[in-house]
Amino acid sequence: MQILRFFTVKGEKGAFLTEHRRCVDSIIAYCNDYVYHGRLLPKKGNEVKYKSLPSKGYVHINSYSSPEKTGSRLNRAEAEAIVCWLELEKDNLEKTYKKPIHEIVAVVTPFKAQEAEIRHQIQKISGNEKYKDMIIGTVHSLQGAQCPIVLFSTVNSPEDHSLFMERDGKYNMLNVAISRAQHHFIVFGNMNIFHPEENTPVGNMAKWLFDDPSNEISNNFIYQQEVPLCTYHPTLRLSTTEEHIQVLHQAFEKARHRLLIVSPFISIHAIENDQLVPLIRHTVQRGVDVTVYTDSSLDYDTKTNQLFSRAEEGRNILIENGATLIEVKGIHNKSLAIDNHTLIEGSFNWLSANRHKEYSRHECSIVVSSVQADEYINNLIKELESREKTFQSLSKPTINLDIDQKYPGFFTKESFNDCTEEDICRIKQKVQELGIQKTVLPPYIHKQRETFPRAYEPWCTEEKEIICELMQKTNHLSIFIECLQRTGQAIQIQIEGKNN
Repeated sequence: MQILRFFTVKGEKGAFLTEHRRCVDSIIAYCNDYVYHGRLLPKKGNEVKYKSLPSKGYVHINSYSSPEKTGSRLNRAEAEAIVCWLELEKDNLEKTYKKPIHEIVAVVTPFKAQEAEIRHQIQKISGNEKYKDMIIGTVHSLQGAQCPIVLFSTVNSPEDHSLFMERDGKYNMLNVAISRAQHHFIVFGNMNIFHPEENTPVGNMAKWLFDDPSNEISNNFIYQQEVPLCTYHPTLRLSTTEEHIQVLHQAFEKARHRLLIVSPFISIHAIENDQLVPLIRHTVQRGVDVTVYTDSSLDYDTKTNQLFSRAEEGRNILIENGATLIEVKGIHNKSLAIDNHTLIEGSFNWLSANRHKEYSRHECSIVVSSVQADEYINNLIKELESREKTFQSLSKPTINLDIDQKYPGFFTKESFNDCTEEDICRIKQKVQELGIQKTVLPPYIHKQRETFPRAYEPWCTEEKEIICELMQKTNHLSIFIECLQRTGQAIQIQIEGKNN
């Protein structure tokens, strides 16, 4: 077999070994697809020693870069997060590889200022001598070298006008950084800078990183610290799935004007497990704007470009129950904002995280309800609105929950019906549970109740609320009759306020 070939790319002649054995196949795939255009023959396989990490992964850090006088850039929160992660993983990595940490991990970045910042953060921890010989530098410090694990600090944030790691649209920097990692390549950064729909070096790295949800490494360690590695001033920390679900339920109950949910992934399983459908419906009926932002590509099967069924069903049920769903490009925040007074930010995927203990991750979030929450929420909204939208559901008109208000012409206006068989069965069950109070009746009412079991029964508050729920979904009188078990005339009088 010929393993040395000569080739020409854009006028540059060169030679390389066709067979590649340094990186696991899933890592070198990026270079092979976008730099060598399939010329490499990956031969290492995908077996890794440290099973706790994906071979390619990312940690989302909701932070911002800042310029230095030299023109270089740094991101302090990103540097702190990398050092914190190293401290958390060091013992397990050394036990697995049976080597000192500096022989296992290399940390690289496009910016010289970030290299200095990472070294500065290391100097602040006790026992920092163990990192003295670790490769920490710009990408070029890895030229010709290799390391089991490479941590890549992107530094940039969404407001930056350009990304140095793809300067002049070239793959050189990313090709070197990625192809030096033997077993694991982990990106630390603000994932909102990545746009997988773009055919650029960074856009294609996003496609490669985001092709499997399991590539996301939980950033809960950022929020677990005594002083969280973020700019917020928290008043409460959530650290269990139960606490997150409880806060999510409370958010629906407490919201008076707006409830904003940012969840990169959406799953019908999480929505049903948390029994969110009635909460969404009732919150919308109270006149609250429930808006859900999600990512435009993470829930899509990269092979078919179709939504996974769990995501499609989850999106549909949100829209059907009155929430506004907005898909935007490149979103990784996990945020919950109640009106302008409370912000919850962390690593918990509000509408997709696995709720079963044996499969769920340990996730953390912070609750900010200080006077600064308003500013943080406004900034979050500005960030979301600056992202490119790929889809926004139409808001369904809601009916004021004044259960005694009348709606003339409700049954004669343009026909609509969003009621499912499941809705009808559920509502009929609720009506049945109301029971019958009026039982001493004249013969003509007994006769009518043979066809309409609730004929002449007094309208109670609960039944009026059921009417309002039905009015959100349909104006087909036949469905009201079926569900409420009353005559059409009685229902029309109750809703339209007139006797036809």
